[in-house]
Amino acid sequence: MPTRPIKITSADTSDGSLQLSDRGHTIAEGGDTILWQIGNGSGVESITAIQEKPDSTNIFSTAPHKKGRNWTGDIDPAAPPKAEYLYSIVWMAEDGSGPYTFDPKISIKPVGAPYTGKLISGFLGVLAFPYAVFLRSKRLRKK
Repeated sequence: MPTRPIKITSADTSDGSLQLSDRGHTIAEGGDTILWQIGNGSGVESITAIQEKPDSTNIFSTAPHKKGRNWTGDIDPAAPPKAEYLYSIVWMAEDGSGPYTFDPKISIKPVGAPYTGKLISGFLGVLAFPYAVFLRSKRLRKK
């Protein structure tokens, strides 16, 4: 199954927040691999833990663990649709300060639901087609 990267692009030591490529909410499917990546120049030196929060559903068959500078975990193929994994990323700043915590989430895609990216690109394609036909007919009328 696919790897779902979550890239840390920047960090704020005043409140511990992180800017993530998924904006703090990943949508995944059972069997996916989640890969937390520390972006160059993000201000994050290391992730020291990924901790499940109370009232969360454990969706992992292989718990999040350190792999080099990054972290990875495998979502259980039998993870229930719509389950939410609420967690904290515990991290250290490049300047040596910390630890800080940031609380994103991972949701398991509902059965039959498309990924948002596919939905948006499909929607834009539906909008673009009539516009392209209009432009073509306008060009033909000018000739």
